[in-house]
Amino acid sequence: MAHLSWLFVFTMLWCVPLLSRGIPDLSHDGMTHAHWQASFSDQLWNGEWYPRWLTDGNLGLGSPSFFFYPPIPSYASSFFRPVLAASDPNGWVQMGYGCVLAIFLSGAAAYFWLRSLVESTAALFGACVYIIAPYHLAIDGYVRGAVAELWAFVWLPFLLFCVAGIRRKCPWGPLWLAVAFALLAMTHLPTVMCFSPVMVASGLLPTGERGPVSTTLRVVGGMAVGLALAAIYMVPVLTDQSKVIASQYLNGVYDYRRYWLFPNSGVNPKFEVFLLFATFSTLVFSGLLFWVCMQVPSPVPERWSARFYFVVAIVGLVFMTQLSYPFWKYIPFLHDVMFPWRFGTLLVVSAAALSALAFKSLKGNRPFALLAILAAIIVSWMGCAAFSSWREYSSFRVAPLPSDNRELVRFRPDPCEFWPTTIVSGHRCEEDATARVNILQALLAGRQSKSAAVQGEVTGAGGSASILDWHPRKIILSVTASEPSQLTLIHFYYPGWQGYIDGSSEQIEMQPSPKDGFLRAKVPKGKYKLVIELIPGKAERIGLLISLCAVFILLVITAVDYGFALKHSLGGI
Repeated sequence: MAHLSWLFVFTMLWCVPLLSRGIPDLSHDGMTHAHWQASFSDQLWNGEWYPRWLTDGNLGLGSPSFFFYPPIPSYASSFFRPVLAASDPNGWVQMGYGCVLAIFLSGAAAYFWLRSLVESTAALFGACVYIIAPYHLAIDGYVRGAVAELWAFVWLPFLLFCVAGIRRKCPWGPLWLAVAFALLAMTHLPTVMCFSPVMVASGLLPTGERGPVSTTLRVVGGMAVGLALAAIYMVPVLTDQSKVIASQYLNGVYDYRRYWLFPNSGVNPKFEVFLLFATFSTLVFSGLLFWVCMQVPSPVPERWSARFYFVVAIVGLVFMTQLSYPFWKYIPFLHDVMFPWRFGTLLVVSAAALSALAFKSLKGNRPFALLAILAAIIVSWMGCAAFSSWREYSSFRVAPLPSDNRELVRFRPDPCEFWPTTIVSGHRCEEDATARVNILQALLAGRQSKSAAVQGEVTGAGGSASILDWHPRKIILSVTASEPSQLTLIHFYYPGWQGYIDGSSEQIEMQPSPKDGFLRAKVPKGKYKLVIELIPGKAERIGLLISLCAVFILLVITAVDYGFALKHSLGGI
């Protein structure tokens, strides 16, 4: 408990800006995560258990972003919404609290994982390194505002802890591994692709009671069940991308060849320098610790672990550079990682493990120069965290800003890749948030979002339509039409919107308006209630079914595995 208290204090020390000002407004993704969080948590607390369509996104025109973006970080941050809603309507501080929670939980998870390898004080040191490593805290936490990847750091140590448990014949190991892997998949899919080989390889280490082949089979099985558990999120992501412009957009802007570690022509030069420093300082730090581990006699399992995690660091570096180009070219799913620098997560994991494994030796008579270099690297990491926490907040900057993100966030503009395909015609999405807001305002052209208009098809006579009730996926209108008419609802069309007349079996086909992509339908003459719903699509239903089946399969496998373990233990008495 004392060590966890220390980790909590250590986390709070480096997260004061996140607590006081929220997620950095000048970070790469901070504004997007802030307004997503405000919309997601509002809908969640109003009774929608899995918000996918954000009805207030894009100036109130609606957003399909959470059909594609992972929900776990938003669920976690939603715990803070009741306390912060009044003072933080746009989600900045709420998302900042979520980031702080992720950083602390990642340190705690690293501590328990490392505690399975070394004694508690060494595990505490390794957990502190895991928190302060620049790719984790400075880059993901402050510079990029990469909330999903920040939360992925919570699950990586826990997964390695589960693999270690499987090696020790823990009957609950496969259960917890499957759950943690599902959480990782529903947090950040690119990290799943980066980290899965590390999990499988760690099962091959000859450091447990169970043989490496048996361990690997259980690890792979747990990962497969974990992916099935996450199908409720993954199936729509993998099958519905044609409904948004991601499939057209990602191949250009997010082509992996633009984002090699060096040269890194696809990003701001200042970020390139920052990333280079974070990568090579972590690699040097890990290399020195590995040298320390190899210089002193130590138990065989610890030496194997040191070798393994140093190799993991080298592999992470290789995949960040052009040396790994053949893998990126011929392994199709690797393209979805998008940024090769994401393999920096492997360097952070390796640095934490080697810190813990070398800690006992560092307390001995190590050369002063070695200790000074290691200390200097850690101090430089602290400097990176302090500098980035200053640089990424507009409240700390004197220079004029290209756009006021704290003002723009109230419009809640989506990133380009999450715009429905039906609004692309005639409107080229822009990366700049101000340009996106201007496009959305042009689409409205003086009209009010979440309003409806009726126009007769014969004489052009105007009818009327008023909103009776509005929920994210269900809208009820009162319609009056003197002749067959065309109704336009100023809200984005997305496949799955369907209409029907309340109290009647008559279905109303919903279509996108030609230029704007708004909901449009031909409605009959008369006065009636029109119900428009975004019903769960095929991918949503299949994903939910697979996830429910996976829960049952996981319980059966766990019961069988536990029964065998219990029988084995009784047989040994």
